[in-house]
Amino acid sequence: MCYYYYKWLICYRRPVLKYCSKLLLALVLVSTVQAKNYHVVTTQNVGYQQSQLPVKITHCLDRIAVPQQETTIHHGSAAEPTIAVNPKNPCNIVASWQQDRLNNGGGLDLGIGYSFDAGNTWHRTEIPFQICSGGSFQRATDVWLSFAADGSKVYLCAIVFNRTTQVGMQTQQSVIVCFSTNGGKSWSTPTLLSPTRFTLEQPHFPTDDKNSITADPNTKTHAYAVWSRYPNLAAFHSNALISRTTDSGMTWSKPRILYNPYPDLCATGLSNCIKNNNQITDNVVVVLPKAKPGSKEWYQDKSVDSTKLKRLSGDVLNFATRVYATPAATNKEFLTDVWPSKFTLIDTVLIRSKDQGVTWDTTATIVIPSPQPNITNPRVFTGGYSYNSDGSVAGGIGTLLRASNTLPSFNVNPTNGFLYTVLMTSTLRKDFFPQIGITTSRDGGYTWSPVIRANRTPQNCPNPQAFTPFVTVTRDGYVGILYNDFRNDTKANPHRTNTDAWLAIYKEVQDPQGGSTGIGLQFVKEIRLSKESYIVQNGPTTTQGVMTNGDYSFLTAVHNRFYAIYTKPHFKPFSKPILFFEDPEKKEQLFIDDNYRQSPYVSIISPCSRS
Repeated sequence: MCYYYYKWLICYRRPVLKYCSKLLLALVLVSTVQAKNYHVVTTQNVGYQQSQLPVKITHCLDRIAVPQQETTIHHGSAAEPTIAVNPKNPCNIVASWQQDRLNNGGGLDLGIGYSFDAGNTWHRTEIPFQICSGGSFQRATDVWLSFAADGSKVYLCAIVFNRTTQVGMQTQQSVIVCFSTNGGKSWSTPTLLSPTRFTLEQPHFPTDDKNSITADPNTKTHAYAVWSRYPNLAAFHSNALISRTTDSGMTWSKPRILYNPYPDLCATGLSNCIKNNNQITDNVVVVLPKAKPGSKEWYQDKSVDSTKLKRLSGDVLNFATRVYATPAATNKEFLTDVWPSKFTLIDTVLIRSKDQGVTWDTTATIVIPSPQPNITNPRVFTGGYSYNSDGSVAGGIGTLLRASNTLPSFNVNPTNGFLYTVLMTSTLRKDFFPQIGITTSRDGGYTWSPVIRANRTPQNCPNPQAFTPFVTVTRDGYVGILYNDFRNDTKANPHRTNTDAWLAIYKEVQDPQGGSTGIGLQFVKEIRLSKESYIVQNGPTTTQGVMTNGDYSFLTAVHNRFYAIYTKPHFKPFSKPILFFEDPEKKEQLFIDDNYRQSPYVSIISPCSRS
């Protein structure tokens, strides 16, 4: 009942709020007291119905085919979704995802959904980007959303690209940004932040990967787009690039290097000082809350300690993953290294800006050091691993999944500035099965706690692997971790694996070494988001594994509620993909998998009781 009354009050009677602030505060306080009663209040498929898919299958799509490859369009399949909630009107929710995932990169377009009634009903729209639907590009990927601090607009950032060269186009690939001022219904003309002529036929041009966007919660006019840039397809080295807006997205700064890992890794002796043997990827900006001593915001954080100035500094932190060679590795050893690796290290770092992204530290702060090479890059195989005689990992059993093996998630408590990082890691079990690790910082990111296991997967179940984590924090200190696992799988058939989505909820405690975790967090509750287990192999197949859950799902929080978006495959017989187009001279084939394999689902989790 609390949830429905809260929705009525916010969504349908917003004009009375200025007269009812005390009532609203009472509702929030009641919800906080009942926080152990968190439960799912709604779960909905927010994607397109099979009869309403935005990109139609016509021979215009023949250009999608890649020479020397088999290309498959998983028509109807969504992948790697994102979600944002209006901080001033939580009834306005916007979601986006890759639509019609391809086996060799990206989707045909981006799907976009929006709601104005707290997720009860959803509407769909397109921008579009797909060249066969009125856009200019063959594919789109890595979509990310973020609302401005005042709720006036929501930003969208993605990468659009062509695999094969479109004649007459100067730009074949770019990170793009656009925004909506009406809650996701319509969108501004996209701005090309990093136009390049890169395609597989022009591999010597620069190429970009793994972008994200963050609106500054302290300054309503500011937002930061970050990504990785490689000088060409053959290069392994990459830099982190940034473009920022200070006028609410009307203009964006010229991209520039935020961080170059090469001199830092060389100076610290962590790598082999070969420039092409290191990269930075998975860049995500997190902004610390800002409060001046004596201000209202300063006293909202009740704690009194020496770290308060650091935690409430408003610093802009770019979190990222570094992948680099072991110190003694040769160039050949590193570039030819395969999983399970021998010469590759991966750590999690942050780079700090004290002036809202104008300048950045050149030395990264290590959040999570790299483990030993053999387990530094965990893979998810549905049947687990095989082992060498010394107990090290030799290979995988069953189906390989495309999962977040190098993609952590980062977030901050917007009241007290406590920071959290979660990641998939092989360091928490003797058999190296991937688990979800979490570490926290209470001094603005300068020091970090040990990594402890955050997933609640029973450790004695037949298949205790967990993967694809995402973290967020409510204003009152509840930490939510979205992830997937195989706890309901018997491991009897490694090619038909029962999988579920979960939300683990923890509560901050005063003692930084207290709580059930020993790092300042007390376990509260775990909630199953998937009503029934799904078969993970039913998702779209890619060259990097089955992409049911992909590199990321997404979780955000507004007030004291969690909003999760994740993909889940359907249950039904699936037919084989059909050959749609073939060019024997170029040795290219285009297949259509018209099975509508999986959709994006949104779950809203509230601390209020329904009865």
